[in-house]
Amino acid sequence: MSLLCLPVAWRSVDRRIHLARLILSVLGIGMIIYLFAEELFIFLQSLCVLVLHHPLRGFLLFVIIVTTSPALLASDSGRVAAGAD
Repeated sequence: MSLLCLPVAWRSVDRRIHLARLILSVLGIGMIIYLFAEELFIFLQSLCVLVLHHPLRGFLLFVIIVTTSPALLASDSGRVAAGAD
């Protein structure tokens, strides 16, 4: 995910990079929600204020990727060239 969030990856014309970033961010937010619920309801039954910055940072990254991905995936510059037939 770190490689997919580098500036060079954001400027890439390969649609697969943007799609992979979107899919991995959705999986990541699912894991964040699961771990957050486990911490709150099962394991600790409380929230640690010092550890909340990790899910918040992950959620912010998810929001940025989800709001920018439709434009990147739909644009002509975000498509992979379909080789010569």
